[in-house]
Amino acid sequence: MTHRLRLLFIFLFCICTAWSYTSQADSPLVEGSAEHSCMRFDQALQLAAQSSPDIGLAQARYQDRQAVYRMSQSQRLPRISAYARTDQLADRGLRDGLTQDQIGLEASQRVFDFGKLKLEIEAANERVRAAGYSVEQSQYDAYFEAALRYMEVHEARERLNAARQLADNYKAISDNLNRRLELQAITRSEASSIRAEYAVAGASLIQEKLALDMALSELFILTASKNEPCKTFVDARLDALNLSDQDALGNWLQLALEASPHLKALNAEARAVNADYQRQKRETLPSVDLSAIVAFVHEDARNRWEQDERLGLRMTAPLWNGGLYKSQREQAAARQKQIEKSIEIARRELQAETILTMKRILSGETLIQARSKAVHHLRQEADAIFQEFESRSRPYQD
Repeated sequence: MTHRLRLLFIFLFCICTAWSYTSQADSPLVEGSAEHSCMRFDQALQLAAQSSPDIGLAQARYQDRQAVYRMSQSQRLPRISAYARTDQLADRGLRDGLTQDQIGLEASQRVFDFGKLKLEIEAANERVRAAGYSVEQSQYDAYFEAALRYMEVHEARERLNAARQLADNYKAISDNLNRRLELQAITRSEASSIRAEYAVAGASLIQEKLALDMALSELFILTASKNEPCKTFVDARLDALNLSDQDALGNWLQLALEASPHLKALNAEARAVNADYQRQKRETLPSVDLSAIVAFVHEDARNRWEQDERLGLRMTAPLWNGGLYKSQREQAAARQKQIEKSIEIARRELQAETILTMKRILSGETLIQARSKAVHHLRQEADAIFQEFESRSRPYQD
C-alpha cells in the first residue's frame, strides 16, 4: 500500500469514528479481556488518547488559563488587608496625615476604570477557550498518530507475508537445484543465480521482520498496551462519506474550516489579543477606587488608643513612565498582526490539505480496484512463466 493510500484510509477511519472516541476517552479499557485478546482499531485510538503526554500537557495549559481567568475575576471583588504603622517623627505620619501609631483594616473596591478590568477578564476568558480547543486538537492528533501506527503494523505484516512467500518460492526452487543440474534442466549460471536470489530473499525477510517489530514497538509505546493489533481489519465503505461530486467537496471544505479546533483556538487567541490591545490603549486613563479604613490610633497627647474610621474615593492616573505604556501598545498591535497572519496561514494549509485529501478519497476506490486487477493479471502471468520454466520452454531469467 502506498503512502497516499495509507493516508486516505487513516483519514477515513478518523472521520467515521472520531466523535465516538472523543466521548469515550475517559472510560478505561480492559486490555486482557477474553472477548478481545487483540487490540482493535478503535481501542488503539482510545488507548493512545488516554496515554498521550501531549493531551496531558494541553490539559495542564488549560488549567493554567483557567487559573489566570479566576485571578482576573477576583479583581472585581473587594480587597481587605490588615496593616500596622508606627511613626518615629513627631511632625510626620506614615499614613493619611496621622502622626500617631495605628493598627487597622482597609477595604478597597474598584468602582470605575474605563473598562480596563472588563477587557482583562475578556482576554483571559478567550484564552481559556483557546486552551480548550488545543486540548481537542491534541486528542485528534493522538487519534491520527495511533491510526498511522496501526496502519503501519498492517503494512509491515503484508510486506512480511510477501517476503516470506517469496523466500518460500525460492526455497522450493533451490531444493531441486542438484536434481535439475544432474538432469541438465538448468545451467550452472542459472543455479548460481537462483541461489543468490534465494539469499537476497532471506535477507529481505529478516529486514521485514525487523520492520514489523519496530512498527509494533512504536504502537505499543503510543498506546501503552501489550496487545498486538488484530490481524483482521474492518472494511469501511468510501461511499459513507458521500463524496461523489464536487459539491460534496465544497461542503467538506467548509465543514473542515468551521470544525477545526486549531482554527478555533487561533480565533479565540485573536479575540484575546484584541482585548489586550484595547486595554493597553486605556492604560493611561484614571482608575477610581472606593476605600474604607477602620483603625485604632494611638494619641500621644493622651497616651491612649482610640478608634477611627475613614471612607472615601481614591483616583490614580499615570502621567509619565518613560514610554512604557506606548511600548506595550506597540507590542499589542504587533501581536494582533501576528495572530492575523497565523490564522491566514492556518486556513490556507487546512484548505490545501482538505482539498488534496478529498481528491484522493474520490479517486481512491477506483485506484484500489485498478491495482487489484493489475495484481491479479500479474500473478497469472507469473504462474504461466513459472510453469513454462518447469517445462523447460523458458529460461530462468524470464
